[in-house]
Amino acid sequence: MFMTDNCKAPRWKAAHTPILPARLGWALLLAGVCGFMQGAAVAAENQVRGWLNWRGPEQTGVSRETGLPDKVTPDAALWVADFPGQSAPVIANGKVYVMGYVGDGPDLQEGIACFEADTGRKLWQNAFNDFLSDTIYLRYATASPVVDPETGNVYMQGTQGILAGFTGEGKLLWRHSLMEKLGRLTFPNGRTATPVIDRDLLITRGITANWGTTGPVSDRFYAFDKRTGDLVWTSTPGGLPKDNSFSHPQLGWYKGLRVFYAATGDGSVVCVNARTGQPIWRVPLFRAGINATVLVHNSDKIVALFGTPYDLGQMVALRIPDVLPAADAAGPVVLERKDLQLWAVDISSSTASPILVGDTVYAVAEKGDLFSVDVAT
Repeated sequence: MFMTDNCKAPRWKAAHTPILPARLGWALLLAGVCGFMQGAAVAAENQVRGWLNWRGPEQTGVSRETGLPDKVTPDAALWVADFPGQSAPVIANGKVYVMGYVGDGPDLQEGIACFEADTGRKLWQNAFNDFLSDTIYLRYATASPVVDPETGNVYMQGTQGILAGFTGEGKLLWRHSLMEKLGRLTFPNGRTATPVIDRDLLITRGITANWGTTGPVSDRFYAFDKRTGDLVWTSTPGGLPKDNSFSHPQLGWYKGLRVFYAATGDGSVVCVNARTGQPIWRVPLFRAGINATVLVHNSDKIVALFGTPYDLGQMVALRIPDVLPAADAAGPVVLERKDLQLWAVDISSSTASPILVGDTVYAVAEKGDLFSVDVAT
């Protein structure tokens, strides 16, 4: 019996089950069990372990590691590497991957480097020129790499629009210049999305203005085959963007569909089918783009944090709606905030993403204050 990707009804089932001699049946069963155990042993041996993406294994910024130090002082550093940037590192099987930049002016290059976690020895580095950009110099390398838990391959999106995949040893698998391929735009603030992996897809985003249906400028999501780099789908869930956004897609399930939730450059929170790119719903929230990553709590509420240094925003909890667009719908179902809002508090942030620990949201507001908020109330 086969199940569809979205866990719907079986595609088919056998009309009858052939009867096997008992001895042959047990032999086949034992062979299957042994094969499964051998496969499981190989999978366990090849398992990729670590902090593989920016938000961690629970997508909330929380680690379940134990035995960590109570405090860390500057003189406790094991090693220091000269590879500046705003990227958060990821770790896989004893290797640290991080985005950074080298050089300056026309010789500036941005890319990814790999270090030995125990010693800090640089194992490899791949960097790319920024040929045409209005990014302010010290705002390069704002995105983080992501490691594929299946293969150990690592992926990056650069400020200059280079999307690329590498083996854990640094061999280039494929690369795209999103500026040339998709009409991706750059901005002085340098905000660049961190890709996310879901099964065979590498999902990323950016403000693009291209041709045809993707001609009008919009904040779009794109899914690529993680192995080949082929474009699988394009999604335009929002309206006219007011700014670019690096809100990280939050993967989840919605009405039996694999989806992701994210904030967008038009000031909305959206839900998109992660397998097909079809926009499902959108809730407009703010007059400017939203950068913070959303949080999903108990699969029934979504928390968004927004604001700018000049236009203070809020932290808002919304009830996750129960809607689906028509099969032939060109866009998402657009919903009103007032119909879904559970609560709102005057905590504003233009960039920092909140963290969810149990039933408590922790957030750093625009002026540096740390808040804790009961997610229910």
